[in-house]
Amino acid sequence: MKPAGAPVRDLIQEERNKKIITDFLDGNCKQDLSIFDTYVAADLIQHDPSLADGRIAIKEFCRQLFQSSPTAMCYHVERVAADGNLVWIHHLSPARQHAVVSIFRLKDGLIREHWDVIQPIPETSLNPHPMFNILANEWEKQCEYTRAKPTAS
Repeated sequence: MKPAGAPVRDLIQEERNKKIITDFLDGNCKQDLSIFDTYVAADLIQHDPSLADGRIAIKEFCRQLFQSSPTAMCYHVERVAADGNLVWIHHLSPARQHAVVSIFRLKDGLIREHWDVIQPIPETSLNPHPMFNILANEWEKQCEYTRAKPTAS
């Protein structure tokens, strides 16, 4: 039961927000730097301590990453969830062999804030449950990305 006074969820907007984030990740995989101008607010608030605030900073970080590792931003998205203006993505980063949960706050169709939690994928597990439904090496083989230089923007 919903608590009294709790906001009514706008499921249509939540679906739009999820699509914005998955389109953004797809553009990253294709090394399309113009996606930052389309989907990221100029004054992005970044909670990843290894990244600076702002669209320009994240765009430049990705430009350099694309040059050094073409598949670094290709992800296998396992789960996507939204609640209001927050979207969570549980994804596999095969190039880095990490499981990642990224959280995005959107407003007016733009990514305004970003958090992430990154976990190395261990070689062995104490339980039989996989972290993902696809193995990292299988995803690496399936990942279709543009090997061309990043799209200028």
